[in-house]
Amino acid sequence: AGGHLALLISIALQNKEIKEKLELDLPELSLIATVLSCPVYNYTKLGEGMLKNNSLKRMKGPKYLDKEHMDKYSPHTYISYNKLPLFVSTCKLDFIREESLALNSDMKDKPGYVFVDVDSDDKRVDHVHNITKTDLKESIYVNNEIVKFIDKLI
Repeated sequence: AGGHLALLISIALQNKEIKEKLELDLPELSLIATVLSCPVYNYTKLGEGMLKNNSLKRMKGPKYLDKEHMDKYSPHTYISYNKLPLFVSTCKLDFIREESLALNSDMKDKPGYVFVDVDSDDKRVDHVHNITKTDLKESIYVNNEIVKFIDKLI
């Protein structure tokens, strides 16, 4: 789903120095908020096991074991620059739930921040379930919370 990339790009769009440091060529966009489902927050804490056959390894190539490089591109490195309202969702059975919890720990009590943690034992309610399995009651709940979040902004 790219929650980690969405957060990183959102922060880079808010701060030119970060955009340059990350060597990103981004268009000029004015964002009103960032909405994330199950994001990766700190690439360096995932460890080799988590990255073995996953999208971050494919995205970062052979540098996925280079902690300095991975830290440079980790959203956690830049979260203090975020000024936009932020919505984050996760669930009990998400295999990277700890990443969302770490982001929540750094963002809680910040203005405009909303965190939704779905406590469900349904095995279908897993990583990015609200995007991939939209008919589940838990997914409907998360997506309705996103709509409420956005409605407050516009």
